[in-house]
Amino acid sequence: MKAIGIDIGGSSIKWGIVDEDGKLTNKCVIKIDHNKSQENIINELNDSLLLNIKDFNGFEGIGIGCAGSIDSTNGIVVYSNNLKWKNLKLKEIIGNRIKLPIHISNDANCALLAETTFGIAKRNPNVIFLTIGTGIGSGIYLNDQLYEGVKGMGAELGHMVIETNGFNCTCGRKGCLESYVSSVGLTNLIRDGIKNKGYKNLEKIFGSTNDIDIEVFFDLVKKNNEEALKIYKEYIYYFGEGLLNICTIFKPNTIILGGGISKAGNVLLNPLKEYLQKYHYGFGNEDTPKVDLLISKYTADAGIIGGAALVFKKRDGYVSTLRSKVGNMPLVIANSAVVVLNKENEILLEKREDDGYLDIPGGSIEFGESIEDAAKRELFEETGLIALDMKLLKTYSGKLTYHLYPNGNEISGIDSIFIVRKYKGDFKLQECEVSGLDWYDINTEFTLMTPRNHQIILDLKKILKK
Repeated sequence: MKAIGIDIGGSSIKWGIVDEDGKLTNKCVIKIDHNKSQENIINELNDSLLLNIKDFNGFEGIGIGCAGSIDSTNGIVVYSNNLKWKNLKLKEIIGNRIKLPIHISNDANCALLAETTFGIAKRNPNVIFLTIGTGIGSGIYLNDQLYEGVKGMGAELGHMVIETNGFNCTCGRKGCLESYVSSVGLTNLIRDGIKNKGYKNLEKIFGSTNDIDIEVFFDLVKKNNEEALKIYKEYIYYFGEGLLNICTIFKPNTIILGGGISKAGNVLLNPLKEYLQKYHYGFGNEDTPKVDLLISKYTADAGIIGGAALVFKKRDGYVSTLRSKVGNMPLVIANSAVVVLNKENEILLEKREDDGYLDIPGGSIEFGESIEDAAKRELFEETGLIALDMKLLKTYSGKLTYHLYPNGNEISGIDSIFIVRKYKGDFKLQECEVSGLDWYDINTEFTLMTPRNHQIILDLKKILKK
């Protein structure tokens, strides 16, 4: 199987086809014309995909990494500073023309997934990824799960404060890790050295403090330039303190560094490793578990490969999520379903294509979802309705169905039922595996229903009588 990976950067959009071994083919690059609207730019991406891929059969989905604040639940670029995009309905625009599952996340999350799925952290369940460029992007992978926070907008490790009342940060606060450790942060330290500490040699080399070349700076460090080494020591201190905080909070197996700054290689890596060892990885003594610090395996193609990994992770994620809790035993997957009522207390049911039975809309939890989030997602995907008032009705245990997958057995069955009394949106049948969705009188004597669904209806009638 294969997936389409898309990497949306500040100046270009790159996409390619990635197989389950992480092999990239058919790579395309689209230059971004910033004079065009954000919607037109994405339609150019659509045009490129449709022109180059004649048949989308055999693709598991599309995975997209984009810099900025990403609402991964709804597939929206809330804000991207580099692109100046705001509230872009990325998933909707692509999905209107290409009928594949679409998954979207922050670009740092995708770079992380490239490493945990195919790269140097493939067998590590706890990994932190830091992409050190103009800013600091970060991805958090805990217990074989990608952690994104509410609506996918968490995991901003670059904005932990490491120097109270320090340099101004783009987030509006002072002293963030990003304002000291990113390429802009390192430039801040160099400028501070020239302006406030009298580093005349660096002033002579760089001329204007507005024109500082980071590669030249690291070359000066390699040549043991005295003033460069002083700033370098200060830079390692701030970088090291940030890493110690990360170690203390998460105690990961591995921290991976990517982005432009990581090109410094061992000049950056070795002193940071020594710093972590000196302070016992943030907490404890010499018995504290070691945290490996590595440079990313992927460079230019990390976003594409990570985007595809997002698709593969969405497919297997709910299995690996519970795998960490139950070991190699068969997995019990908690499905979620929604009982939707209209103003007349009619119930929304779906007619199954496979057996003709009436069922309550619902489905399996996807990677990183709560049961409630899965129910809301299934409701929207199948009906176009957005739940505004949803409460747990009951947890059921019914006849379990066994499935075999390459990564382990699954035991599935609906066990969490939610009532939706209030919703918004226009009811419409979405593309799904059912032959129809319609409203039914709650007092109807349903014949083509499973015993468990009958019990759900009976429980619902009791609630409505109260």
